[in-house]
Amino acid sequence: MINFDTNLPIYIQLVDILKMDIISGKIKPGEKLESVRSLADIYSINPNTVQRALSDLETMGLITSKRTLGKFVTTNESLIEKMKDKAIESEIVELLKKLYAMGYTKEEILSSVKRLIDEN
Repeated sequence: MINFDTNLPIYIQLVDILKMDIISGKIKPGEKLESVRSLADIYSINPNTVQRALSDLETMGLITSKRTLGKFVTTNESLIEKMKDKAIESEIVELLKKLYAMGYTKEEILSSVKRLIDEN
């Protein structure tokens, strides 16, 4: 069970969880997703909430429905890669906003990032 943030609709949080599982490779391209009921049980949420999240993922193109077989992750790896690129960009932009607000310069940030990359 996951502790969902009460400030954000649960279906949006589930979309984010499943999207991250797809773009991280935890759920592979072409892999069958758990059923709506199973996902509802796993996350202890209403099946209608799961269905809404899956509908959003389908609209994004990350999953497809195969009649009577269930829902599957797309095999469009370039789409998954684009989503992965968007995710990292979004995270970096948010981090940069925080760091700029704290008074760091571009040079200080870049220097720290380079140092951390070299260390890891």
